[in-house]
Amino acid sequence: MESDPEVQDRLQKQLNYYLQKSGLFSWGTIVRARDNTIPVNWWDKYGGQVPELRKVAIKILGLTCSSSGCERN
Repeated sequence: MESDPEVQDRLQKQLNYYLQKSGLFSWGTIVRARDNTIPVNWWDKYGGQVPELRKVAIKILGLTCSSSGCERN
């Protein structure tokens, strides 16, 4: 996670915009695009106005899902 308090504050503000569907996240075109766009592509295309949140979202979406860490051999 980010250690700079100013970046943390911006990230929190951007997350609130996303959760409350306000600002950029209230635009009809962008809302509709969520349903038919690959998530990482959506963030790449529409996340420019929320760069800290975009960076975190793309990082999370880039993680691979695997149960191999839980499997016993």
